[in-house]
Amino acid sequence: GLTTGEIFFEEFLKFDEALPHYKTKGGVRVHPDGATITSPTLMWVEALDRLLAQLKARGVEFSQAAVICGSGQQHGSVYWRTRARDTLRQLKPELPMAEQLAACFSTADSPVWMDSSTGEQCAQLEAFAGGPEALAALTGARAFHRYTAAQLMKQRLAGTLADTERVSLVSSFAASLFLGDYASIDEADGSGMNLMSLAERAWVPRLCEFVQPGLESLLGPIVPGRTILGRVSAYLSARWGFSPDCRVAAFTGDNPATLAGLRLQPGCLAVTLGSSSCALLRSTCRCLPAGAALPSLGCVVMACAVDTESCMPIVVLKNGALTREAIRDRFAGGSWAEFDRLLDSRPPGNGGLVGLYFDSPEIVPEGALGRYRFGADGEPLPDGADFVEGPAAEARACLESHAMSLRLFAESLGFRPGEPGARVLATGGASANPRVAQVLADALATPVIVQPGLGNSAVLGAALLGASALAGPSADFLASLPPDSGAGVESRTFEPRPKAAPAYRSMRDRFPGLLARAAELQAARLGGSA
Repeated sequence: GLTTGEIFFEEFLKFDEALPHYKTKGGVRVHPDGATITSPTLMWVEALDRLLAQLKARGVEFSQAAVICGSGQQHGSVYWRTRARDTLRQLKPELPMAEQLAACFSTADSPVWMDSSTGEQCAQLEAFAGGPEALAALTGARAFHRYTAAQLMKQRLAGTLADTERVSLVSSFAASLFLGDYASIDEADGSGMNLMSLAERAWVPRLCEFVQPGLESLLGPIVPGRTILGRVSAYLSARWGFSPDCRVAAFTGDNPATLAGLRLQPGCLAVTLGSSSCALLRSTCRCLPAGAALPSLGCVVMACAVDTESCMPIVVLKNGALTREAIRDRFAGGSWAEFDRLLDSRPPGNGGLVGLYFDSPEIVPEGALGRYRFGADGEPLPDGADFVEGPAAEARACLESHAMSLRLFAESLGFRPGEPGARVLATGGASANPRVAQVLADALATPVIVQPGLGNSAVLGAALLGASALAGPSADFLASLPPDSGAGVESRTFEPRPKAAPAYRSMRDRFPGLLARAAELQAARLGGSA
């Protein structure tokens, strides 16, 4: 429901199983170089044909739909061939879309976010912009392989753009299929391209011209989130029974849609505790607020789909679930119950012991690698030595250092722990463990609301964005829902414990210095100098 965020109906298909003739694995194709990763554009069209048929078979009355909105994987791009718009506008209702659009793409393979083949293009773009810091200050991110600007430069070299009349993102491509015409890119998804000014919410002409002369005309106009683009196509009305009055709202990317689905209020933080940990912050500025800064060039800032005056800083910590599991396996015999018992046997703050566990090269701090343990006096333990206090100290150090890293880097982006109204929304597998959630609440000095079952927040967010676009700002379902609303799943709140506060204040004060000391130790291990 629009007032509760409850989901009444869901349908899905898995690309590999439903459409095996495209020969994908996980919905993508990995090319022989191992770095180029794409998805067949036509597979996405056929998937929509199939989904609509599945919904119809389950008795869904499309005539009741008032508005359609959606989210798509970010950064991926679609290349419409010259004169493809004519075909899109004149689809015949007796035939599936995939059959009619088969010849409408100037490349059959759409680059997706997993691609890492554009290192040369990234270097060229950053050099043109004045360096990675300058590009990040302007567009919200340094040049990444997955970002669309670098992918466009690669497609230009391949000759794809010579026969292209429109470039869509995955989100605006899906919206185009419902609209029966080219859909505009929304600001939030457009901010994941290295081509849009975060401050101006407009394409940056000099970047666009550098990537491809005339690129702005290929991209089309950029629009705010929650913009009504038009009515559903005559094709969908005739073939599937959609009302001609059904509106199509601007689609957005999965990260901005997730923020909307969590109904994240300004000043609140969303944390996903999965294989990696991702922290999303809703800031009340178009760019980072004064005094805030990216803790690493591995972090990004995106525009919000919820409103035009907010931005969404994102921090990703790579060493999440796999590191916790490695500590569990070594010190708790592979048992989470034993891990929990060990955790309970050590006090909050771990008696001043701190462990930093970077089993894979970390994103923030950038490139951090290795395990570093520090005593209560701040001195590092010998290389490879475990805490003499035993396995319990390792279990607590693993959780506390991860939580403190999230706090430190979220603070650098503008999060203010403990301020009135501040909340942390926790999702992902580890958040279901009450002890993990309590450590997070204590370390961040902020109430933590656990929503362990909210695995479809991006889809829910798209639905709420569409409803809000249709109803207008005066009936904003996103703003009216509190940050702890359950969205049809059971939620639980963990309050920071006053007795734990002194230990975590001390750890917060010491933590930046311990990270710097770990960097010195890493440099020494590698034979460099601090």
